[in-house]
Order: sequence, then structure tokens, then C-alpha cells
Amino acid sequence: MRRRTPSYSLTPIPKGSASSQKGVIVAPKGSARALSTSQANFQHLYNVWLQSFSVNTRKAYAGDLRALAEWHEVSTEKELMKLISGMTAAAGNMMALEWQNGLVALKLAPSTINRMISALKAFLKLLRMNGWVNWTLDIPKRHTKAYKDTKGCGAKAVETVIQQLAEQSGPKPARDEAIIRLLWGLGLRRGELANLEIGDIDLKSQKIMILGKGRHETEALHLTAKMIAALRRWLQHRGTKPGALFWNFSRAGINQPLTGQGVWRITHRYSLGRPHGVRHASITKALDKTKGDVRTVMRFSRHRDLNTLMIYDDNRRDGAKKISEALEEDI
Repeated sequence: MRRRTPSYSLTPIPKGSASSQKGVIVAPKGSARALSTSQANFQHLYNVWLQSFSVNTRKAYAGDLRALAEWHEVSTEKELMKLISGMTAAAGNMMALEWQNGLVALKLAPSTINRMISALKAFLKLLRMNGWVNWTLDIPKRHTKAYKDTKGCGAKAVETVIQQLAEQSGPKPARDEAIIRLLWGLGLRRGELANLEIGDIDLKSQKIMILGKGRHETEALHLTAKMIAALRRWLQHRGTKPGALFWNFSRAGINQPLTGQGVWRITHRYSLGRPHGVRHASITKALDKTKGDVRTVMRFSRHRDLNTLMIYDDNRRDGAKKISEALEEDI
């Protein structure tokens, strides 16, 4: 199923046209390069290039480039490559600016816009590495605000849900308890959880192998006794057949691998909000338990940048609130 063309009001670029009043998008006629032998094998090269990214980045970039291709009214990544290869640096940067402005008009989140522009920059790098273009994109990123709320749903809400699920019988409560325990106890992202396979867990050695965000190698995390008990309960229903660790129970996909969207539905079903909110709550609680030891909690959260974790700690302390309350004592 093809992704639908974005519904903003930018005029699609006429095929083969020169620069127009709508924006200098394509190079003048005759400037496009002849299709080389390597370009003829582009689809294979494109697929190999996508495989160099993590699973989530791969899916996101592929979707972003399909959207860009549809905006240009071309149907394949190869046609998009030929179009961009015929652009000058000025034309290419103008095209990217108009694309960015169109995404802004859709009122997409700045982080989403930045990712879509990053997909274009990465695609352009692929073309540059093969000698099809010799220019780069110089447009700046959109400003994004640091995490607004890192407190999440709170430990009490998670505890209540886990207790309720532990008292229920059947495969779905068993699965959901195991999922929520892993989200909370390991601070997993929903993509990390959805990508788990049964071969990633070793209950005897109390280890689970996680492919972290933006990483290409798995890392071992420790499973607690309660996590192991919840997983054993789930495996009694699931069995030990190879494949995804967690299955979907929707009518459309019984015994199909649980997706990231499926994880999102589970946390919302129990009024915990989005899965990342559970992670936020888990990290915030870890900072409370360690009295703000950000370096220790960084090993738990697996953030690459200590400054990101400092945002959690600042929000936890809420220093601005304390100062405001202290100031009001004198008036």
C-alpha cells in the first residue's frame, strides 16, 4: 500500500521542467547526467544502504523518502535519485527548503521534520559517494525543545496495573504483565521491546539481549526475579517456538509479532499513556532511588548523552517551582 501524498498546498514539481516561479527545483534541460551502469543497479544499492541503519531508522527513512518521491510525482526511489542527480547545488537546497516549509505547514513536530530532512541528507550522501552529485544540503535544523515532561505516568500507576494483571488468568494478562515489567524495570523503548525475539532471553543466566536505539550490536541487560517469573508465566502460553517474543492478540493478527504500535495500545489500555512515558517514569524513579546519581542511572537508561539525562534530573527537582514558592513567602 502506497503512502498517501502529504496534503499541504505546495505545487508538485512538473516532470522535466526547468526552474519556475514556484521555486528553483530542477536543473535546466540537458544538465542531467546520463544513466550510468552503477545507476542502473541503483535499487540493489539503495537496499544495501538502508540495511546499514537500525531497524527503526530504516523504516522511518524509507517512508520519508517515499513521501518525498510522491511530492515530486515520481513513483520510485530510483526516479527520485535521477531527479536529484540532475539538480545543481542551488536547486537542490531550494528544493529541500520548500520540502521543509511544506512539512512545517502540515504542523508536524520539529523533531519529525528534522528526521525527514536527515533522511534526505543521508540519501544525498549516498548519491555523493557514488559520484552522482557533488553538493551538500546546508539548510539548518528546526529548533526543538528539550523534553517537556519526563515524569511519565508515575510508579504508583505502574504498580497498580502490574498487581491487577498478576491476579488475572489467560495469555493476554500474562503477556501484558511481562511487557509492562520490562518497560518499567529495564526502561525499554517500545521499539526495543517490539523487536525482541525468544532467542534474546536466557532465563537461566538472567539475561536479555537488547538492540538499543541507533545501535548495531545487542547488549545484555539483567533480568530480575520478578521479570523472570512474569516471562515464565507468558511462555507457558506462548511456548518456545522461534520468533517474536511477544505476540499480537488483535482479531486481525493473532499470533503475529507485536509491533511498536501494539505496545502503544497496551500501555494506553491500562491508562499508562505512551510507552515512552513509562520509560520516563522509570528513569525519574531511578534518579530518586539513587539520590540523583546521573552517571549510575545513565548506565540504566542507556542514554548516550549525559545532558539528556540531566534534563530528567532537572525536571525531577523542579528547581523553578521551588524558587517561585520561596519568593512568594516574602510578599
